[in-house]
Amino acid sequence: MLEVRETVIEHCEGDKYAAITAAEPSMVNRLKKLSRNLSRDRAEISAQFEVIAENEDGSLFVHVPWSWVRIAPPRTLNLTEEQKEERRRRLMALKSSQDSQVTSTETE
Repeated sequence: MLEVRETVIEHCEGDKYAAITAAEPSMVNRLKKLSRNLSRDRAEISAQFEVIAENEDGSLFVHVPWSWVRIAPPRTLNLTEEQKEERRRRLMALKSSQDSQVTSTETE
C-alpha cells in the first residue's frame, strides 16, 4: 500500500492561529528546526509556536500564528555569467574551509 505523506494547513476565518499537520519529511524537519531555534533564540515568539503532537509515524501537528502563513512564488535570480562564477568560487572556498576545519578537528 502506498504511504501518503502530505502537509495540510488549516485555518478558520477569525482564528488567530493555523493548524499544520506535516508528514512530509522536509516539512517535519523544517518545523522541528523552527521550534528549536525559536526556543533557543526568541523566547517571546516561541510561545506563539506550539507543537501539539509528535506522532509515532514521525508526523507533526503544530499551531502557528495565522500571520506567519505565506504563499509566495519561488524567488528567481537573473545572474550574469560573471556573477554565477563568483558565487561558484565563493561556495568552493567555503566548502574547502569547512573541510579543513573538519579534518583538523578529527585529528585533534
